[in-house]
Amino acid sequence: MKFNLPALCPTSLVFLTPVVKGWNFEVFDEDCVTFVDAYSRTTDEECENTPNSHQCFRISNMGTCELYLHATADDCENEVSEQFYGPENEDKDISPDFSWDSWSMLR
Repeated sequence: MKFNLPALCPTSLVFLTPVVKGWNFEVFDEDCVTFVDAYSRTTDEECENTPNSHQCFRISNMGTCELYLHATADDCENEVSEQFYGPENEDKDISPDFSWDSWSMLR
């Protein structure tokens, strides 16, 4: 039995690009209302510094990411984190138990 298969040409190939959903990290003042800064990325971020006035934050679209909070930039560089948050903490106002100056978001 002979099968005649159509020849594939470049125009008949379909390339599917996976949809990458970016994570969001919003920083607020201690009242969890006064907006300070926002970050939205699709890649890891390591040792980002935050503005001075921050007490509260909200994370969303985490996927498999985890947010690590560091007391100082030096702690971050030395991979010392005080607390971490994952997808179970999405869309909540979070006030950490300590003063943090640096953060990392890792997959």
